[in-house]
Amino acid sequence: MKNKQIFIVFLGILFVLSCEDSIIQTEEYDSDNKKIIGRWNWVQSNGGFAGVTETPESEGYTSYFIFKEDRTLEIYKNDTLKYQYIYTLSKEKTIFSIDSLPVIMFGDHVAWLYSFQTEDTLILNDNICDGFSHTYSRN
Repeated sequence: MKNKQIFIVFLGILFVLSCEDSIIQTEEYDSDNKKIIGRWNWVQSNGGFAGVTETPESEGYTSYFIFKEDRTLEIYKNDTLKYQYIYTLSKEKTIFSIDSLPVIMFGDHVAWLYSFQTEDTLILNDNICDGFSHTYSRN
């Protein structure tokens, strides 16, 4: 009987701790939403099967993203709007880790893993083998 009581107490503690964690994650993503809003200029992309580095100079075009408060992402190439998506920031399993990592989602599709190298440097990683890591700077 005593083992059953200890097990029930253990489950209760585990439940409480898991609820606290999800509250922290929600606050974190609210904060990331505020951090990501604005214009981000493409600086470079590294990776691919051949391990290449691409820049606006080497590719002959400029590109930038505009993340809006209404969770719309606009993607521009040479100042022409090419794509517009509704995005969400989430934490999902990826090919890089068994743990959930911060990602930008389009619907139920993981578009990129994201991180902030600094407040003004955004890193986006393709969620595929031999993908690219893209660096953007805040305008």
